[in-house]
Amino acid sequence: MDRLHRRVEAIISLSRWLIVPMLFGLVIGLGALVCKVAIYVLELIKILPSAQDSDIVVGVLTLATFALTVHLILIIIFSSYENFVHRMSSSARPEWPTWMVKVDFTAARQRLTGTVVVIGVLTAIEMYLTLDAVKDVSKLGWIIGFLMAIVLASIALALADRLSSSKGS
Repeated sequence: MDRLHRRVEAIISLSRWLIVPMLFGLVIGLGALVCKVAIYVLELIKILPSAQDSDIVVGVLTLATFALTVHLILIIIFSSYENFVHRMSSSARPEWPTWMVKVDFTAARQRLTGTVVVIGVLTAIEMYLTLDAVKDVSKLGWIIGFLMAIVLASIALALADRLSSSKGS
């Protein structure tokens, strides 16, 4: 029976490598976002001479949203690999930022929720700046409600982390 348990544990342990193809998919998605940003920047440059100030601000906010989305995907890729597949050695790659090789689940969750909140805020600002062009203004309310839900969930998770760490010590 002990041999059966070891085999089952080995299969379960090796199954973590099934995450890797999904992470490669995210890397390909990063490449797609880079292409989309390049196209967007070219379009922004093309309309620059005739654009209003608010159009430029919205364009730059959109670029910031793209950048934060890329950061979000990178956090997911690195934290998933580090936490579920294989530990990465910081001594082997001293030029890497520490967050790439030492990402615990709580820190990753905090970074993810923080990034999602900022993306939502940028989206709300973009929508506010283009309010006259928006057909359904209730979407702005939904975005703000969604942001509030994320903020409340983040606060609840932080409190839960604090309570669990204070009970453990």
